[in-house]
Amino acid sequence: MAKLQRVWASLREQQARRVVLILDASSSAETEWNRMLRLAIDVLGQVPAWVEVALYFLGNSSAYSARHLQHRAAEWARENRNRTSLIRPIFDSLSIQSVAKIAVLGSGQIFDLNDWQGHPLAQKTLWCSFGRSVLPPGCRLAEVQNPTPEQIFSHLYDPWNRVQITGPAFMPIWWDSSNYRFSFQDGNSYLEAQHISDFSIQLEALVASPSLEALVEFASGAKDSLVLKPLDPPPGGLSPTKKLTQQEIELFQKACHGQPFTCLHCGKPHTSNTIRCLNVGPILGRCVYPSLPESLSRSFVLFYTENEQLLVRIHSVPVLYLGQNQVAILEHGQIGIYEYQPWSNRWIKKTDSTFQPYHCLEGGARAIFL
Repeated sequence: MAKLQRVWASLREQQARRVVLILDASSSAETEWNRMLRLAIDVLGQVPAWVEVALYFLGNSSAYSARHLQHRAAEWARENRNRTSLIRPIFDSLSIQSVAKIAVLGSGQIFDLNDWQGHPLAQKTLWCSFGRSVLPPGCRLAEVQNPTPEQIFSHLYDPWNRVQITGPAFMPIWWDSSNYRFSFQDGNSYLEAQHISDFSIQLEALVASPSLEALVEFASGAKDSLVLKPLDPPPGGLSPTKKLTQQEIELFQKACHGQPFTCLHCGKPHTSNTIRCLNVGPILGRCVYPSLPESLSRSFVLFYTENEQLLVRIHSVPVLYLGQNQVAILEHGQIGIYEYQPWSNRWIKKTDSTFQPYHCLEGGARAIFL
């Protein structure tokens, strides 16, 4: 059976919030320059500080500092006065994935615009004309004549409204944001968040290919796909670990070998598969490992050896990787075991397997569910 890849990746709204402002400083736009400049400065003053803005001039592939536009506008206008109004030098220098939105402020035709009509960068662009149209004959792109600062700002700053991460064979096995909801339907898994202020997430997932994409829906209703940034596994592991007491270690060793043990709470013998002592505490009893938080519930707990020490780690997400292309998924209060089937590219429930206390994981770790 083909083995899936385990990858780490992250998504940060900032990584995809680079916007581009392109000005026409050519001689043909000279009569409209001051009006375009005032509007550009007004728009830049409204863009949040954490949004990166790249400033360009038509016909020039070099990026300028947007925050210095007000003080160096005259100098930069002279540098670009004799350039031909072309979009290719700029679009050739831009990456589709790294740019969220583009606005072009011009007066007079952009001569090569017909060559870019169906390009994704052109679709992300608000074409603004002042005095004369920027569209050459035959161009089917839409333009906005004499736009207001608010029109341009609302195009450039279009916040995320919803994010969905999925893909062929995608199965997240750890993530750090409680804002994302895990769902599993028809053999496919999803991580989704919406209507939140921070869509940042770091995750580990099983995938068929190393590239992970997210579908992003903006406040305007526009949609885009973004490639998540690959990460190295974080040093020190996924979440804090705890050391067990010597008594707890002995309890663990007996339970793993199917032997009864003496409860550290009530002092009475329990069978090896007992996870909670019902003789003490609230209705659900207490975990037989006193070192674990009393409030812990509906979570996987991992036991593993590191540097000859037995450590415990709380696995706070509802998906646990078992190994051999298999996962345990908590859904509707029950744990199901699923296996990836490469011929269907889906995760299929194994009806002949159940999650057991001290379930053996790939690498020798053990897991219980509280």
